[in-house]
Amino acid sequence: MEHFLFDEAVLQTLAHLSGSESIPPKLVEMLREQRVAEKVHILNQRAFLGQLELELFSDLDESLVSLQRRLAQESVPLDLPDKNDLAALFKIMHDNACGRNICHYRYLYGEIMSADIYSLFQESGVHNQEKMRELGTRLRKSMLEPGGLVDGSASFSLFMGRDPSTDALFEMYGIENSVIEETN
Repeated sequence: MEHFLFDEAVLQTLAHLSGSESIPPKLVEMLREQRVAEKVHILNQRAFLGQLELELFSDLDESLVSLQRRLAQESVPLDLPDKNDLAALFKIMHDNACGRNICHYRYLYGEIMSADIYSLFQESGVHNQEKMRELGTRLRKSMLEPGGLVDGSASFSLFMGRDPSTDALFEMYGIENSVIEETN
């Protein structure tokens, strides 16, 4: 999970192992801020593409261009595609033609589960080797070993003891729940 790589202690350990001096705290903070900005942008893009994909294959009562424009204004207002740019629609059509139906929401769901699981490791103390070993074994047995033979949601619930929550993802990237609730 990529989240561990941005833990300051992990970054310092990696710097030490590569023979470098420690990474200045200011640089670590800059790395985190850059990552958060990139991830929020990616999450917004995936939400846009996911919603576009769902609405594209439902009962449409507007043109494809106006649908794309409306959803882009809601999800990615700072990164609106040009009116003549149908790349998002073509990407969805191509993905579906290749058998990757509703693939953009799958990525979002994966991000939600990943952040949620990482938050459990973080709460347990990333440097507590005994607890990490216990959680790692549980993760391996409940999610990794069964692989695709068991539904991802069922594996997640077996590991976490509950359904996925967006709270950890929102907290990790500084997204306020109140902003999300206001837009719905």
